[in-house]
Amino acid sequence: MNALTFKYQTEKYNMTNPPSDDTNLSLRMVLHVLLMSSDIFLRRIIMSLASKRNPVPFVSPAILNRDANQQHEFIPAIIHVWDHTRPTILSFGVGSCQGKSSLLNQLFKSTFEQRIDSVYFQGTIDLDFGYCFVPERLLNIADAHGTLDKQLLQKIQSLFDGFLIHIDKTSFDKNASAVLEYLEILSRDKFQLMIIRDVPINNRQDYFSKAQALLKQSDSRLSKNVYVYPLINASNANDRDTGFAIQSLREDIQKKVTKDINTINSRAEILSNLHKLMQPDYVQYLKEMDGIIQPLTRRLLDKNQRRNDQNFPLYLKFQELCKLRQKLKRLDFYGSESENMFEINEKLFKLENELDPRSKHSSPISSGDIFQSYVDILKSDNMLMSLDLLATELKSALRGLGADKIAGNLNTEHAFLSLEVLWRNSIICHDYASVATQKLIQDCYYEFIAAGFPFEIIDGDNFYFQHQFLSKILHRFASKRILVISIIGPQNSGKSTLLNYMFGTLFDVRDGRCTRGIYGSLVKLPKLDRARRGQLENVLNINIQNIDYMMLIDTEGLLSIEKGDKEYDRRLVLFCLAVSHLVIVNMLGDVNETLKDMLTLCADSLKQIGVNTVNQPIVHFVLNQKADPNLKNHNDAIYKIIDDLKEKELAETIDINFKTFHSLPSAFKKERVSNDTSSACFLRTEPDFIERTQELCQKVIESAKSAYERCSEMFSDPEQWLKTAVNIFDTLQKFPDLTYFKDINERRQDDQIRKEISDLISATLSATYREKMIQDTCEFMEYDIRNHFQKEFQVHQENFDIQLENIFKITNASDRIRDRSRQFLKRQVTEISNAWCTAAIQAHDQKQMERLVKDGSADLRKFIDDIIKRGDTMDKEEATKEFELMWLKKIESIKQNFNPEERLKQAIKFVYANYNIFEKQSLPTHDLVLQHLQLIQKLIEINDMRNVVNILKKNFNKLTTDLQSHALEVCHKQSDASVGYTLATLHNFKHLNKDILTDFNKAGSVQANTFEAFNVSPEENVEHVERKKEKRTLLQRGMKFAGNVMGFGSPQAASNIPSAPAIPTPLPFDFMKATHEMILNEFDEKSNANSNICNIPKFFDRILHDVMIIVNGNDAVPRPIEIDIVQKIVGLINTYFNEMDLELLVFRLLLSKQTKSNIHLCVLIVLTIFYYNEQKKHFTQQLETLEAQKSSLLNYFISMVVPDAQCDQEGAKLFATQVKNTIQTILMRNGQKIIATEVQNNQSDLSRKRIQTICDGKLLMPSITNDWLLQYIQAPTDIIVEEFQNLWNGIQQGIDQQLEKEKKQWRQTLVEFFNRIEFLLSSLANEGSSVQYIDDIFEASGGTASDNLINKGQCMGLLLYTYLSGGTVQADMAYIVRRNKYTLKTKGSKLFEKLPSPSPKLADVIKSMKGEDGSTMIIASIKNLHKFLETIVGARKTLEDDYDGIFATFAVFDKDQIYNKLLDKARGCTSKCPCCDRPCDVDHSLIKSNPGDEDNRHACQTGHQLRAMAGTKFEVSNEASLSQCEQMEDGKPIIVRGTKKTWLEFKKDHPQWDFGNAINPDDLNKLRSKFLHVWGKIGKCLCQQYGMKFVTNNTPQAAPAAFHYILLLDASGSMAGDPWNALMQAVKEFIRIRIDCGAADRITIIVFASAAKYAMFNVESKAVDIGKIQFTGGGTDFTKAFDLVVKTIETIPLPTSTANATQNLSFIIIFMTDGQANYPENELNKLLTMRTKINQFWTVTFGNAQMDLLKKINDKMGGTFKELKTLEELISVYAEIARN
Repeated sequence: MNALTFKYQTEKYNMTNPPSDDTNLSLRMVLHVLLMSSDIFLRRIIMSLASKRNPVPFVSPAILNRDANQQHEFIPAIIHVWDHTRPTILSFGVGSCQGKSSLLNQLFKSTFEQRIDSVYFQGTIDLDFGYCFVPERLLNIADAHGTLDKQLLQKIQSLFDGFLIHIDKTSFDKNASAVLEYLEILSRDKFQLMIIRDVPINNRQDYFSKAQALLKQSDSRLSKNVYVYPLINASNANDRDTGFAIQSLREDIQKKVTKDINTINSRAEILSNLHKLMQPDYVQYLKEMDGIIQPLTRRLLDKNQRRNDQNFPLYLKFQELCKLRQKLKRLDFYGSESENMFEINEKLFKLENELDPRSKHSSPISSGDIFQSYVDILKSDNMLMSLDLLATELKSALRGLGADKIAGNLNTEHAFLSLEVLWRNSIICHDYASVATQKLIQDCYYEFIAAGFPFEIIDGDNFYFQHQFLSKILHRFASKRILVISIIGPQNSGKSTLLNYMFGTLFDVRDGRCTRGIYGSLVKLPKLDRARRGQLENVLNINIQNIDYMMLIDTEGLLSIEKGDKEYDRRLVLFCLAVSHLVIVNMLGDVNETLKDMLTLCADSLKQIGVNTVNQPIVHFVLNQKADPNLKNHNDAIYKIIDDLKEKELAETIDINFKTFHSLPSAFKKERVSNDTSSACFLRTEPDFIERTQELCQKVIESAKSAYERCSEMFSDPEQWLKTAVNIFDTLQKFPDLTYFKDINERRQDDQIRKEISDLISATLSATYREKMIQDTCEFMEYDIRNHFQKEFQVHQENFDIQLENIFKITNASDRIRDRSRQFLKRQVTEISNAWCTAAIQAHDQKQMERLVKDGSADLRKFIDDIIKRGDTMDKEEATKEFELMWLKKIESIKQNFNPEERLKQAIKFVYANYNIFEKQSLPTHDLVLQHLQLIQKLIEINDMRNVVNILKKNFNKLTTDLQSHALEVCHKQSDASVGYTLATLHNFKHLNKDILTDFNKAGSVQANTFEAFNVSPEENVEHVERKKEKRTLLQRGMKFAGNVMGFGSPQAASNIPSAPAIPTPLPFDFMKATHEMILNEFDEKSNANSNICNIPKFFDRILHDVMIIVNGNDAVPRPIEIDIVQKIVGLINTYFNEMDLELLVFRLLLSKQTKSNIHLCVLIVLTIFYYNEQKKHFTQQLETLEAQKSSLLNYFISMVVPDAQCDQEGAKLFATQVKNTIQTILMRNGQKIIATEVQNNQSDLSRKRIQTICDGKLLMPSITNDWLLQYIQAPTDIIVEEFQNLWNGIQQGIDQQLEKEKKQWRQTLVEFFNRIEFLLSSLANEGSSVQYIDDIFEASGGTASDNLINKGQCMGLLLYTYLSGGTVQADMAYIVRRNKYTLKTKGSKLFEKLPSPSPKLADVIKSMKGEDGSTMIIASIKNLHKFLETIVGARKTLEDDYDGIFATFAVFDKDQIYNKLLDKARGCTSKCPCCDRPCDVDHSLIKSNPGDEDNRHACQTGHQLRAMAGTKFEVSNEASLSQCEQMEDGKPIIVRGTKKTWLEFKKDHPQWDFGNAINPDDLNKLRSKFLHVWGKIGKCLCQQYGMKFVTNNTPQAAPAAFHYILLLDASGSMAGDPWNALMQAVKEFIRIRIDCGAADRITIIVFASAAKYAMFNVESKAVDIGKIQFTGGGTDFTKAFDLVVKTIETIPLPTSTANATQNLSFIIIFMTDGQANYPENELNKLLTMRTKINQFWTVTFGNAQMDLLKKINDKMGGTFKELKTLEELISVYAEIARN
């Protein structure tokens, strides 16, 4: 106020005709004027804000109604701030009593204004409600200025709970009765204290007695609570006696108030009394407002919790939904609770369906009574007023809960005591409301936001972003421009307060957790005319043109005890850094180390976030509430922060320097009302804080503007900003590792330990070990397999844990990283164990199925044995029924082993865990995969994978469409000016549409007559492009965009200027910038159009195609989804990403992390389906095999359990078939061992590296054709596969020979079996009746004849088994069948003694046929042995023919896809050297990390080929480059596919490759000789293909043409600071490029402002010293600048020798300015006379320069015009000029 008064008095003093009245400014006057000039709502806001720190007017002079004899008026807005919770005391004076306000200020620390000569201090009243006291003051004070009118006192006295009546000693002496007149007006039951002022200290008792006597005279008419206090003169506040007197009076008042005021006026009484003072229409208005908000208020304050379901049922469901989402996100995939994720996801899915407004429910969820009541308020005429009244009441109720509850997490009903949550509830209910209600909510929220009220961006209670609703609102601000400034800092550090003081925002302020989440506030900047805008800019010292709003973002306090979630804090910080032009870090006092680490980590995450963010947001640190605000005393801490960021290479990510550090004193100074330490403290606003805050505001806005200028459109428009913010929020959700770690060290520890874990796993759990374990356990029972794997992997886990602990010690890992790494390792080991165990069980099942088909397997045998042991006999019908029952049980058992839901879960977990080993950066979290669970469940039902792929493609297209331009990331990293791109760069693109780009480039390079159509102003064309979106041809679209939007390719004047040597023309900077915009526009308009330059869906199709090839190979059977396949696929995808990024980087774009994530997600889904299908196929095959063999198994069963002679034939056939099948099984097993041995012996010869060496060795062979050589160079993998096939054919031939030999050997065993049976049959001919033979050779111990006949038949089967298995047959052998004993007689033993013994091989075959449980029952009861044997002999030819029909070849015996696996290894890595196109020959599977990672980089271990073979050539001569990668030097430039850069820069672009010399010099020379030989044969063909000049030796490259460059540099005042620094960097880069190219240039540098002078004159480029180019400042004069150019060309001295000849150098003039000056007519005319000496003319400009004038200069000189948008473009443009 003092500053305003001083300004007012100064202006009045300087006026020529000052106002006649002597008006004195006062706060009362300013407030009154503001109130009179405002509407009802604004008056309430003003009154509310003023009352927080100041007394506010209650009674003011009736300025507008003085003519109506109305002296005073009541301020209606006082009703909104009146505090009814404490006593309110009115202080007034009787007679001429000075110093009342001063006394009140001393007593109660009030800030009442001192009386000045003004109508505002004549009978007026102010009220101080003490809202700025902590804790609350005992009472409120009203101060009456001047003499208080008695009628006025009569009107208002009922509002007050007590009175202080001042009268000075003189007035009391003269007219003491005057006091009685006022006392009689006052209510008798209210507290009253008469203060007699200026009483001599010795007379205090006298005056007390006089006053008491006076009061007794009117005792009947006065209050009994009238007290008297004689007070000495208190004007000298520094006097000790005065201090004691004030303290005594204060204590006296407090005691009496506490004692006498037992009850205060209720709120209803106060409102009623205030209404009596107001105008009727205003009272009616207030009642209407109250009627509007009370229904809702009553509902909210109702303490019946059972009404919650009626009040906000939808909100409760929403809360539940958010909790489930966060629970799923926080669930560690590698943690112990990960098994719950599917259950949580299922609940989440059901709840999402229930809450989906588009789904049809039988009983839709009600929005609730609170929503309906709130909508009623929104319908009111003065909606904002109603909401503000409601907010005030709710805040009052919330404060009543107590500070501790408010600071913590509020329950739902308490949370609703805020306008923010009521709005949140309305937004949640919005989609469920009628169309009319939806429009109402949208309109009201827009009005609410436009009025400057804070709006919720991120819901901090539920961590949710209501972006769909917000987009509807911010769409209405689409044409506006915004500057985004956010603030972060610890809780209670004063963030909201700082924003409110700096920008006038209305963020809520209180102790504790007042801001929950992230809120925004739009501050509208005034639209002023040019003159007034200039004045405002001068006052603020900033340039604010073109900005309509500032968006201020306030965040929840960090490091809060109540929230206690550091990861949540880091998300808030990273979000603000990503979406803000400027971030204020508000620190409480000194630099907070935890916050500093948090900021550093988030800056590092900003670097890795991989989506569009603000380009290098500026970060300002505010050391708030500093007792010592001198920044110099904090230098060490400040420079430590800056140095840490530089050390961690983050200085380019966020902009921090010493100038962005500020300190502020405390905003408030605490002053106690009394000496009592428990008394209230007055929080006085510090003037120094306000002044410094305003200075800070200016600095912050100006600083933010610089970030604004270097940002793209997506951050300057509210609607676009929201889309970007949503994308960033979504990225934070998808990739929690961005904010998981507490600091960078933890992140790097985690990366290192993950790598170590991968190495541990790969070294121990190799593919070979996997095959061995499966082979060793596949014969076990399933239970034993599981136990075996559990024990084995438990040992591995324990060993891993020990090694991991050692790693922890080495890395000094934090506890969090240790826990995380242990969980990660355990999950990896668990998933690998589960996958291997499943594979072993599948192998077991396969063998079981073979046995089941072959001999009924164990289940059937056991069942038969049980029947026999029970002594049961069956007929055929009974046996069939029993078999059917057993069959159903077997089928059910198999089905139980395949639960589709569980197998799918296992597939997801297995694939995700393995995928995550190799991909960490862009793989989304597990919960995102589960979001697609419904899609995956749909896809697994589709049998044809082609249809699966098509659906996934459509799904990916939708994901890309949703991303729009955010499918790409704008690369903020400053382009390396030494990297040059040419037209050949476009021609070599693999993924971007080079045809469109070539046409587009041509469109910008056409001649002047064509370009006339392009000469339209950029502003008009932007509107035109927005207006015209009809279909155009590609060339027309490119030309129109190039010419109209970017304006590049200005007409070149025809001249006879000598041309320089032909060199490849660099791509114009304007072309690359225009293409950048065009690509982004394509995504916003139609992201998936085939005509787009960058077609992401097509790019994805290529990736998916190659993935399918890897999985399917050349075989109809897909590869098993194992860790090696996953590794190869991830490596392939990342190779594609790198290729696409390098192409997009030409236009300063990259694939966004979201796009990469979507691609990885879709591929992961494909692999999951493949893995699931493996399991499903195994299950299906079991069922199909069983079904196919059912009838055969039934016959086998019947033959075993039905004692019927006719069964002898069937049993015999089955027995013989079993023998044949067993031999086949042994053959298969032995054959696979043969294959494994041969493959092991020859595996090294089949590796990619070995085969490539063989192929290299063929290069010199005369028999090799040119076609073969060409194919080997251009499609080496095809030749590798061909050579592999040749090698494999030899190996396979050897394997086939061994298999055939093995087959013949086992055929002899089969022949032997039949021979033994024939011999037995012939021997039986001499033994009598064949029907009675079996009965004759066994002696029964008991039983009936019929039973014995059956049982002896079974004994015969056992006897035959004994013989054939090599056992000894002798008399008295006994068999127990059905509890009866049967002994072999001599007759029987003699027959078998005559027979030759079977060979050991045959005996082993028969033995292997017995059951797994040890049973030997392989033959059922034999009734007629002769018939049985005769049937076997009869089946001989058929079975031998069946055996002979077996193909003993590798193709038949390769059950494990060995060939495909070997072929995969031979094909090797899919990556090719980015320089020479030689394929990578590294076996990446040896290391379990992503191919291309630092420890598993690509390489050409057998050496690189000639670079010419990839189309690489020299820039000037166009000769094919015959060098190899091993010969390149770091500092030397190379050109690869049209792009020029140094070898070192090229290697940095391809960190996935190791370009080191992998072979020794001798081998390298030999290899080079071979390639030169090849080049001699096919080089001409390659040169024709790539447009190169064929040579057999490279000639030394001639230096490029030299020029004399004249650099005109504007050094006027407007170029000061950043513009001049940027220009110097551009000139420095220009000189460096010219020196690197080897041209013998001459340089003249002219610096001009109002005068022009030489900074350098006619010097060699190497002699240019940038440090000597001095900035001058001043005005701008083009005439003097060009005059010096003329003189330069005229006065270049003649050469004295050939060595320094300069007369033949053409001049290139580069004119750079941002200023305005006169047109240099004469000087330009002179230059035109020298046009034969001028090769090129360039005009470079930016800022507020006179574009029309500069274009006129440029056109006159036939030059190229470059209008830049940002300073950062200067380097790129000067680099372009240097290369032309």
